[in-house]
Amino acid sequence: FVMPSSFEKNIKFGKGEGFGIVYVEAMALGIPCIAYSTGGALDIIEENKNGRLVPQKNIIKLSEAILDYYWNRDLLENHANDATQKVERDFAFPVFQRNVQRLFLSVEDFFEDSKRTHSHDIGARLGIESGL
Repeated sequence: FVMPSSFEKNIKFGKGEGFGIVYVEAMALGIPCIAYSTGGALDIIEENKNGRLVPQKNIIKLSEAILDYYWNRDLLENHANDATQKVERDFAFPVFQRNVQRLFLSVEDFFEDSKRTHSHDIGARLGIESGL
């Protein structure tokens, strides 16, 4: 799967996509991915293990990565296997469920702690400035 997604720098919203779900979907089917090394791809694709990351807007490197898979079927198969394992290890539903559960428990602990300390300035406790 090739998705050389490219975003220009946006100061307000950061740079690139936040999470590349299409990479996870492709990898779940045993399809290694080729992407620019930016945005959500960096959280999912491990260079030369379960896919390829190439410098942003570098068409030569992108072409080379595609041809590597075309000419080297063993490499393609190895990356396909590693891609499937990565999804099973990091993105399967039980993993997601545990992570959401941990998040809710940590939020619950935070608010319980806030009640005990009588702190009403949640923003300050989180280290967020109000800007007012």
